[in-house]
Amino acid sequence: MTGEQLANWIEESTSTVFFGGAGMSTESGIPDFRSARGLYTAQHDLPFPAEYMLSHSCLVEHPAEFFDFYRTYLIHPQVRPNAGHRALVALEQAGELSTIITQNIDILTACTRRRGPVRSLSCMGRCTATAAWIVGGTIHFR
Repeated sequence: MTGEQLANWIEESTSTVFFGGAGMSTESGIPDFRSARGLYTAQHDLPFPAEYMLSHSCLVEHPAEFFDFYRTYLIHPQVRPNAGHRALVALEQAGELSTIITQNIDILTACTRRRGPVRSLSCMGRCTATAAWIVGGTIHFR
């Protein structure tokens, strides 16, 4: 598929939905989970496997370890939205994109917006908040 073909499909569509995943945010510096250098496969000095560290069971049984892992590996205050995030927001603001559905737990697409409600759905949950409002580039969580 070419970029021109994709643009034509989006333009002709009455309702375009973007389905995305980890590849969208790795360009911004957020590691994925399953690649060769992902959180689940990279070597970490952890008391338990990374999959367990992110589980509800770990949260309940070992909350200190859970939150230590969370703070160490899932909080990335230095990252910024990349060209892909900005493109999604531009498509949404142009009325060409109706919904964003993502497995990502970051809110980088939302960070790109200047104002208005964030219209995205996460099928995996978020590390930050479930709803946000962008005003002048500042994110306000509900």
